[in-house]
Amino acid sequence: QKTAYEITYGDWSSDVCSSDLPFSMLGSMFGGGGEELSYQEFAPGSSVLQSNETKKLDVLVKALTERPGLNLELTGSVDPTKDREPLQRVKLRTLALARAKDYAGGVRQLYLETLPKPRQNALNTNVRNIGTKSRSDEVPLAEMEGAYLPLIELTADDFRRLAMARVAGVIAYLKTNGQLADDRLLTSPRPAQDGARVNFSLQ
Repeated sequence: QKTAYEITYGDWSSDVCSSDLPFSMLGSMFGGGGEELSYQEFAPGSSVLQSNETKKLDVLVKALTERPGLNLELTGSVDPTKDREPLQRVKLRTLALARAKDYAGGVRQLYLETLPKPRQNALNTNVRNIGTKSRSDEVPLAEMEGAYLPLIELTADDFRRLAMARVAGVIAYLKTNGQLADDRLLTSPRPAQDGARVNFSLQ
């Protein structure tokens, strides 16, 4: 008797448990990329799906549509290193715009009001050494950002929100393009830390 791993598309029986099928088999059956179907990648710090990177989701939509007994569990994931600076920049923008109408002006105020004076003096000295004025209002925006970003603390909730936002984006795509019922798209409550992605498992 054939195992689930030996059954081809032509003789795949409804008696076979869908969760026994590896993503590589789904890929061969529905025109996907093998084991790469087991995750959806994102840019660091982002939860936005790129239009040129949704092909594997289209394959999953096709598989889930044609096999109503197949459910999908989604686990949001982050990369604590690569996602860190983009998340800090989001917080920096929020803090800056709370102090001024424009981002650059807000960053300058943060620089003057909250950056430790020794750090300001060191940065001003560096600016003077490269031939520009040492006044704080002449410090380039990128230099002020670089000085302030390490001071922005991130919590576990910041990373969790990013992971769950990635899951929400994938679910929205699958539901919009596949009209899938909510109970077929299961969400893991615990985010992973194995990359800027959403991981999939078949149920």
